[in-house]
Amino acid sequence: MPVHREREKKESVADEMEVEEQEHEASTSDEEESDTSSVSEDGDTSGEETQELYRERLSQVNCKLAAVEAGRAAEYLDPLAVLLENMQVRTKVAGKFD
Repeated sequence: MPVHREREKKESVADEMEVEEQEHEASTSDEEESDTSSVSEDGDTSGEETQELYRERLSQVNCKLAAVEAGRAAEYLDPLAVLLENMQVRTKVAGKFD
């Protein structure tokens, strides 16, 4: 895969994460304003629980991003294998028509 496409993909993933974070912050601030006095059965406030879930999801996304950058993620390797196979077929066909 060309370097510029990898860079674009990394940038788009980073942009998506930033948008998700901004959306979450907006929704969290709305929830915190309306739910600051509500307490769940186990003593946690809903805002704290939401924050914990957000941190967990962010950690998962960061791990997946690291795996993609390292070239170990199946989400990356499977499409890459298909692209490489298509490239080889097209190269062979192009060689026969020369």
